[in-house]
Amino acid sequence: GVAIHEDTHQIFIANKLNDRVEVFSEMGEFLYQQGGGQLFRPYSIAIHGDSVHVSSWGDRTISKLSINEMCCVRRIRGSGSNYGQFRTPRQLTTDSIGRVFIADTDNHRICIHDPDLNHLRNITHKSITKPYDVKVSRDSMYVLCPDDNPCIHILTLEGDMLHSLITSGEGMNVSDPIFFCLDYLNNFVISDGSAHSIRVFSPEGKLLHTIGKEGHQRG
Repeated sequence: GVAIHEDTHQIFIANKLNDRVEVFSEMGEFLYQQGGGQLFRPYSIAIHGDSVHVSSWGDRTISKLSINEMCCVRRIRGSGSNYGQFRTPRQLTTDSIGRVFIADTDNHRICIHDPDLNHLRNITHKSITKPYDVKVSRDSMYVLCPDDNPCIHILTLEGDMLHSLITSGEGMNVSDPIFFCLDYLNNFVISDGSAHSIRVFSPEGKLLHTIGKEGHQRG
């Protein structure tokens, strides 16, 4: 996972195999590292203010790191399906007020916590199966479920389903979506593993352009 601090433009990278978060300047200069001895297989990173939230596969943990103190200030962990427990915490993100949204894949849900990682609620829906990625905008939540019939579900921030975009269907034709993000127009930027490309779609699912192709040359 990679995240960029909006104010300092520093780059935070989850170094999974070395169990730490590494921080670089916007020019690529190594600055410092966080979480040594406290993280086990860190996977995804989200930044809000002076806090860095990290999901870890190895011990099914969500950690809150302090940018200023360069240490872990809060952790929630535990394998299970109760509040504050996870089975496979994958991607996480934060909204404008610092709430943390976590894709808990094998529990088939999105977990929402406050900025201090206190549990607020879980979002479940019959259509949300094995969510891998979650993003939020000002008033909506976007959940990527890539298995079986890959799609992106669009919900309100309260968890009410609005509609779904079937990424493998006619028009989008993304058969192996791995990750996605939203641009400033809420267009979907989706990585397609099987097509070795990045595809950009409008909020309605119309293909805008394709970036890259299979190979080792530039582009």
